Amino acid sequence: MVPSCRTHPPLRVQPAPGRHALQGILSAVMLCTVLLPGSASSEAPRSDTERYAVVARELPWTPVSEPDNPAPLSRAWQGEPLSADWTVHDGRATAEPGVLLVEGPGHVDLLGPADGTYDPRVHQRIELTVENDLPLDLGIHWHSRDEEEPRGRLAQHYDVPASLAPVTREFELSAMPALHELLHAPRAAGHLHLRFTDAEGREVAVRIHSLRLLSDYDGLDGASTAGRFARAGTVHEGVAVRVPALLALPPLPLQGRDRLRFAAGVAGSTDPLPITLTVRWDGGAEVEQQFLLSPGDDWAPQRFDLPDAPAGQTAQVTLRAEAALPGTTLVVGDALQLAPSPGGPPIVLYLEDTLRADHLGTYGYGHPTDPHLQEIAAEGATFEHVHAPASWTRPSVSSLMTSRDVAGHGNRDATRRVSTDLTTLAEALAKAGWLTASFISNPHAGAWSGLDQGYDVASEGQIDASITSTTLTSHVLRESILAFLAEHRDERVFVYVHSMDPHAPYAPDDASLQALRDDPAPRATIEGPFAEQFTDWTLRYDGEIRHNDGELASLDAGLQALDLWDDTLLTFTSDHGEAFGEHRQWDHRRSVHEEELLVPWVLRWPGVVPDGARLGAQVSLLDLAPTLLGLASVAIPDGWQGRDLSALCRGARVEARAQEPLFIDTVHAYPIDGVAHSVAALHWPHKLLAAVDEEGNLLPQALYRLDDDPGERINHLGEPAAQSVEQTLLAWLAERLRQAPPNVDTAATVPAFDPVLREWMLQMGYLR
Repeated sequence: MVPSCRTHPPLRVQPAPGRHALQGILSAVMLCTVLLPGSASSEAPRSDTERYAVVARELPWTPVSEPDNPAPLSRAWQGEPLSADWTVHDGRATAEPGVLLVEGPGHVDLLGPADGTYDPRVHQRIELTVENDLPLDLGIHWHSRDEEEPRGRLAQHYDVPASLAPVTREFELSAMPALHELLHAPRAAGHLHLRFTDAEGREVAVRIHSLRLLSDYDGLDGASTAGRFARAGTVHEGVAVRVPALLALPPLPLQGRDRLRFAAGVAGSTDPLPITLTVRWDGGAEVEQQFLLSPGDDWAPQRFDLPDAPAGQTAQVTLRAEAALPGTTLVVGDALQLAPSPGGPPIVLYLEDTLRADHLGTYGYGHPTDPHLQEIAAEGATFEHVHAPASWTRPSVSSLMTSRDVAGHGNRDATRRVSTDLTTLAEALAKAGWLTASFISNPHAGAWSGLDQGYDVASEGQIDASITSTTLTSHVLRESILAFLAEHRDERVFVYVHSMDPHAPYAPDDASLQALRDDPAPRATIEGPFAEQFTDWTLRYDGEIRHNDGELASLDAGLQALDLWDDTLLTFTSDHGEAFGEHRQWDHRRSVHEEELLVPWVLRWPGVVPDGARLGAQVSLLDLAPTLLGLASVAIPDGWQGRDLSALCRGARVEARAQEPLFIDTVHAYPIDGVAHSVAALHWPHKLLAAVDEEGNLLPQALYRLDDDPGERINHLGEPAAQSVEQTLLAWLAERLRQAPPNVDTAATVPAFDPVLREWMLQMGYLR
């Protein structure tokens, strides 16, 4: 054995050896088949259950006519003294030709209208054309009509450099009020409050040439536009149209007992908006249905059962918005058509962020962190050895959803995203008729990462200003999920859940923390200067696990109440683990060691997955998506690397193709001991760790045998007996790093940080 600090000559990535040559190299450490243990085969999935399945999606609404003189939604001032829409709140105002000069000691304030024009649930922005002699801070706040001062905790701040000529700048208003306020506070109209401040308290002078409040559906030449519209963190493709308006869907071929679904909202008005939906079909009468959209509606779900016409008939569907206040805008998401279909269970994929498996009673932990997950495991199957392909969220969830390792999808860091050329789990299920929805509270698992593709409903409403101070999101997610399941209880749905607890900063609720403090079992300790930190962090980390487990229990109770428990395929997992001083690292995205990679995977499907099964096969998160598709009898997309283990989950004793070495890849949040990019090749029981330098050289760092050294303490690198395995895995790593499928779009643009996202990245340790 050699010391762990031993270095090896760098291995530069060269052209790949021939395919057969590489297979020969790997044959020394690979078996041809793996015997997957299990009990006798259980019954096949139920196929007689009838649920509504999606038969057509992305059905666009097209305006039939446009108003002659559409009233603008934007609230603008240009070239004249401010109207009642915008007033000088603090400072002296002087009107000049085409300019408003606002002056004041230290700061000046502008106050926006209090008529509901600013909607904190809608993605909006301010466009300002200004001159200012001094560099200033622009603070943009929101507060309710009856408040004297803005709510500082909702403020967004921007630097405004000095300029002696008019400069037009846009400022995003993406920070919503904290989610609990949106859920529970009255939806009162509010002001926008703009404050220009000089850091040194000098006289402030700002010349305002124009000021506009814009939304995603503003700045239009006509009365309507199609695109992606964000409301309360949920994005839909659709159309925004000024009212009054008439919209139509393309002709719909009917299949019998069809259903139409879409989401709708209203903006620019404080009055309810009446809507009439009209259906005409060949040889049938006209049918009208009416509903009302309230100003507080974001994406109000709409469901209409179409006339039970014989299959083969064609329906014409129109949507009419009645006259309303000037500036009222109707926003309608693309429609889905559903029809009854047998088979296809509701699927819930619940991912708990940052959850290492060995802190769960389900995996032998001695503290009560997960009493409900243990019940789920007793009612289903548990994979005992599950590895993540990366030690942080963005690449790991990308691998889970695309069944490709990090080299296969390329989403290594925040400058990249998953290519639309790759097929995700959501897209595969959508193609097979599932109505798909995601409820996430980690931006790395959503649109920013390209992982919103394939979802009919992609909800990121839990990502707001409140997540910069806590990561307890599971309780808010649970409310949204149960509301969605109740709305779609007789439809074939796939729901992806991504909660943030137990991610740092480890701030559990009091009850969860006390339950662990009352636990009589002695807690693990360490020696040395970090002993106190270890005790404190692990206790609070466990408290957040306990909190999430309670919310998982509430979600399960909701499934029972909705009569969905027996039918639902529930899968529980995590994206990566967490380090608590092992290998001198804390947190995650620090290494490719086991404490940051071992995660849980539990499945339950009553009547299909045997109760209490413990599955000892070595698996990875790449296997999860194909296994879910296998259980649901859905074809697995081409190019997926993971294995379909559904037969094993059903209890069959089967032979399956061997697991290829698992490629593990992590670009660190910042260089650690001079290393910014770590990789590993895991082929049981051997695991080779290496660093990748800026030139692409591979620098071997350690070789472990996990069967007799699960804590990775004994480095076998350089030992004569291990040289064959070392060189084999090193060559395999080099080969994998060279491979970059042509459909990986590493040049795809990613959205710029808004202030809340940047603050969140800092708080979570992703930025320094």
